[in-house]
Amino acid sequence: MTTPQSLLKPLAMIFLLVCMATVFFQDRPMAREMRAFRRIATPVNRNLNLPKNARRTQNAQAVDPDKVKGALEKLSKAWNTSRFSDLVSDQFYDKSRLGDAMSQTGKYSTTLRIEAMESVQVLDQYVVENADGSWNRVSKVSAVARTRSEFEDASAGRVSTPGTNEIIFEITERLP
Repeated sequence: MTTPQSLLKPLAMIFLLVCMATVFFQDRPMAREMRAFRRIATPVNRNLNLPKNARRTQNAQAVDPDKVKGALEKLSKAWNTSRFSDLVSDQFYDKSRLGDAMSQTGKYSTTLRIEAMESVQVLDQYVVENADGSWNRVSKVSAVARTRSEFEDASAGRVSTPGTNEIIFEITERLP
């Protein structure tokens, strides 16, 4: 008479053999398939939404990382203060609601620290002529930064929350 222990070894061997056969003899042509690349449609007129006396640059110039870091520091210092809404563009969706939300969190005395700037990328760039004939380069810049939000909570004490944020700035530089 056979015992369950004596059947265990042959059943395990059969199971392993079936698994190996499945892996070895499976149909593999799907691994070699690849989807075709399709160009993403872009607007023909790239000069949409440009101010008067402005023209888009052909090749975007890099923005000085120190200027971007300075803008990030200015934003972090204004965090959770009345000055914060002055830094937000009027084109920002629902700017007033953001300002209201920031004033509600004011009771927590939240601070925002910039721990590191990870990357900076120029999204758009144009030059604009001033009334005096001088030129400014206006760059729309995306900055990815590691941040830390800190506040005091009555029950939890000091709360510190890390995060990674993408912040889009408009930086204006006077051209020589």
